[in-house]
This record gives sequence, structure tokens and C-alpha cells, in this order.
Amino acid sequence: MPSASVEVMAIVNITPDSFFSSSRNTAYRDVVARVDQAVREGADILDLGGYSSRPGADDIDIEEEWRRVKIGLEAVKAMKEGVVVSIDTFRAAIVERAVAEYGDVIVNDISAGELDEAEHRGDQLRDDGGQRCASHPHAEGEDEEGIQHQIQHR
Repeated sequence: MPSASVEVMAIVNITPDSFFSSSRNTAYRDVVARVDQAVREGADILDLGGYSSRPGADDIDIEEEWRRVKIGLEAVKAMKEGVVVSIDTFRAAIVERAVAEYGDVIVNDISAGELDEAEHRGDQLRDDGGQRCASHPHAEGEDEEGIQHQIQHR
């Protein structure tokens, strides 16, 4: 029988408006503290998110999302070598930048690639090891206000 291993993923929200208010981090020092805490508590994977999909959250542009995610990547690099990084985004451009900045990452896409054509095709994933976690999107008008009304009507 094959053996199974369990890996723990910690969420690092780099947003001012995430679902869980205690998880909101915007300043570099707060992100570093969260990354350090997660690693000390046994996280194998750090899931960095710079875009809140919470109903009513602000729709931000790619540059603002990247600014936030980059803070998380810098915090991870400063804290520990070899930590596996997951990028929580539906935008291929964010993944492309994260791969260029950090190397191979896991893509955690709440839209399962449906909100960005390049993300759907997986263009930004390296042929030698990019991984994806594709969450099932809610149907229009369901919970979480239809993934924030399909992220502001893309």
C-alpha cells in the first residue's frame, strides 16, 4: 500500500479586507511575523494572497495585487529557504511575476482558470513542475455573491 504524506498549508493574506479579520496583513513586518509564525507552527506550504474575494471587497488592479504578493514573497525569502509557495490568484500575470521572482510556485486559483484566459490555459506554469490547485467556482449568484459577481464582471 502506498504511503501518504500530509503537508500543511498556511494562509498568508496580504490584504486589508480578507474574510477573517485577524488574518489581514498589509505591512511588511506583519507579513514577516505571519510567515514566521506559520513556519514555526509547522507549515510546509505558504499560500500568499493579495486579492480578497470576500463579498464587498474592493476590486484592485494587477499592480496593487502584485505589490501585495511581492511583500509576501520577500517575507518568505527573508525567513526560510526552501519553503514551498502557493500564490492565491486568478490572474496569470501575477503567477508569471511570482515565478520570475521566486521560482516554481503552486497556483491556487479560486476561479479554476475561468476568469483569465491565460490562467485557464496554464501559460504561466513552467513545463518542468508548475502545480495548480483549482477551486471550483460558485455559479453566478450563489454563495460569496458569485465570487464577487465573477470578480466584478470580468
